Amino acid sequence: MSKSLDVSELCVKGVVLDQPDLSVSETCLLPLVSVIVTNFNNQDYIEEAIKSVKRQTYPMVECIVVDDASTDRSRAVLLELQARQGGFRVILRVSNGGQTAAALEGLAESKGMFVHFLDGDDFVSPCFIETHVAVHLSLRRAAGFSCSDMGQVFRGQQIASGDSNIARFIASTGKKKALTRANANVEVLAALGLRSVPGDRIFEVPPWYKDWPWSATSAVLFRRNALDLFADACDAENIKRSMDAFFCRGINAVAGSVIVDMSLGGYRLHDTNTHNLRLPLDYTISFDRLKTIETTESILDCIIHHIVMKCDRFESIFWSKQSYFELLANITRLYPKRLVSPRVIAIRNFRRLARVFGVAQILFWLVGMHQVSDWFKRRVSTNSMVPLDG
Repeated sequence: MSKSLDVSELCVKGVVLDQPDLSVSETCLLPLVSVIVTNFNNQDYIEEAIKSVKRQTYPMVECIVVDDASTDRSRAVLLELQARQGGFRVILRVSNGGQTAAALEGLAESKGMFVHFLDGDDFVSPCFIETHVAVHLSLRRAAGFSCSDMGQVFRGQQIASGDSNIARFIASTGKKKALTRANANVEVLAALGLRSVPGDRIFEVPPWYKDWPWSATSAVLFRRNALDLFADACDAENIKRSMDAFFCRGINAVAGSVIVDMSLGGYRLHDTNTHNLRLPLDYTISFDRLKTIETTESILDCIIHHIVMKCDRFESIFWSKQSYFELLANITRLYPKRLVSPRVIAIRNFRRLARVFGVAQILFWLVGMHQVSDWFKRRVSTNSMVPLDG
């Protein structure tokens, strides 16, 4: 029987530690995974969401539930479940701040090297975390996050086995798979107690990919260091219901991601679900595009603003300064309606960027490397024709 453990009772190689010292990393062969359940008025679903976390086959799990000032019976359900079963922490927010604010508060209280945000009305299969961790430990390149498929559930009935965005992405990539360690890593995962995931089920999403190939928030496992690049964005808490769009777009543009072609959870459709108000039909949208709170453009604006404000951070993580400009290009190509250029961003933020990259580098970006090089060559050639004696 699988057992889900919280921070007060971690299992390391089959030995239960009553009061583990999480600062001693040598004792943890498996990485700790933090599951942050965000809840607002999901009294009918929140208990099943938490139970799905407690049923995980992966042993190193901490669960934090953040209630975003619910007005229904959610808090009573949470406190009753905690008293009866335990195994998770509860954070009760005083005022409602939206999905992202609740998730970030939970993130600040968590300790895991990997982080999973679970919506309070969704649930995950028992092997969700184990599968995602196995994928991350199998990759030759450390992707920023992994995303699996999710079945869609309506009134307790599964009405779809997966997400059409993932299906289209896999169909369009052909034979392009993520680089895994193949057979050599099977033994390593087995020694850690993890089951390997076939390499033909893992697909790479490169940083420059333009469309939306992922499922929903509850289907994603983030690397914590990838989240840390964007978690302190000053505008992040203004994104009330599209947290996945902010983090997935931003992190993928930096480090890429992977799709896991397995359905490992359930996404509920109900009348208060902003992005799935209607039952799914291919080639149609299930939300009201006239009533969405955040547009794609506003989320991308938030990402660009953060990348510019923290330009020193992003400059320091790349091999070359040119990679920062390529990061801006990866984001600007995502705008669906208006034309946004990295050069325009550089002009608008010239002084701030110049303090980090230098004026010469910004000019290279604005004018173009070849044009600037030709200009220098002409100056050198002209100066060489001037007699030294004047």
